[in-house]
Amino acid sequence: ASIKSSAESLLQLLSLQELSRLVSKHPSLLRISVRSGVDTLVELLGTTDAAAVVQACPQILRVETEHLWINLHSLLSAVEYNVALEALQRQTWIRCMAHREFSSKQLYPIVRALLPVADSEAEALRMLEKSNAKLFGARPGRLKEVAEGLVTALGRQRAMKVLI
Repeated sequence: ASIKSSAESLLQLLSLQELSRLVSKHPSLLRISVRSGVDTLVELLGTTDAAAVVQACPQILRVETEHLWINLHSLLSAVEYNVALEALQRQTWIRCMAHREFSSKQLYPIVRALLPVADSEAEALRMLEKSNAKLFGARPGRLKEVAEGLVTALGRQRAMKVLI
């Protein structure tokens, strides 16, 4: 019954061919309950974008539903929608979302604090990924001071390497 339920949930997003390809690469997806994860993705991203995310990074369906909802809201409120959608299609970002420091209170100010070093929100997210989420624990005000100081002293490129 679980396999049938998972397959039916995934068929809300994917064609039969797409589902077949996905399951051949990730057979364990049918052994876990994905209904609430699929529903959450569809609610926050819409069917087309949810399908793109699941195809690019099916591991997102392994995130506990409550955390998935909170983390998606956090990401969508921190950066532009297209930047968030691009990040959600990277496995490194999904690992970042699982970090215990990831929260809606943290992400928006941290992205803003990194903008003196990063040239865009997308680059700020990549910096967070490359730092293995170490920057999630930083105090945003202090991080911004440090980032601005490093840019002044070292230039943007070298400052980015120091922060990561």
